[in-house]
Amino acid sequence: MHKQAPQAVPQVSLAFNDIQAIHHMLKAYLGYVGHTAPSPARRRQVQTLRDLGRRLTFLLSSGPGSAAAVTIDDIEVMCEALRGFATLVRRMVAKSPERDETLSAVEALRQHLEMQFLA
Repeated sequence: MHKQAPQAVPQVSLAFNDIQAIHHMLKAYLGYVGHTAPSPARRRQVQTLRDLGRRLTFLLSSGPGSAAAVTIDDIEVMCEALRGFATLVRRMVAKSPERDETLSAVEALRQHLEMQFLA
């Protein structure tokens, strides 16, 4: 039997400011999702979001001016959280120029992540 060498986990590099923005949105979205009706799928989602939040907190501890490596799986979770955050904002925040500007920025970041790393 041949031993296979462990495969490297694909990683990408994100700017500190992007990670910081995603971390803030992830925390807000997690606060909402954590209080919705429990189900096995919802518990898995909450755990996945919490795990990512802890990794982002650790990455942010390196301070401004640094980029951090995250996995493709992390990017997928981030994109899911950004979509959820945008949906939550649309439902809970009154329409205003500030809300629309925030949603545009969230959507632009999500699209950038998807096009850059998931395409």
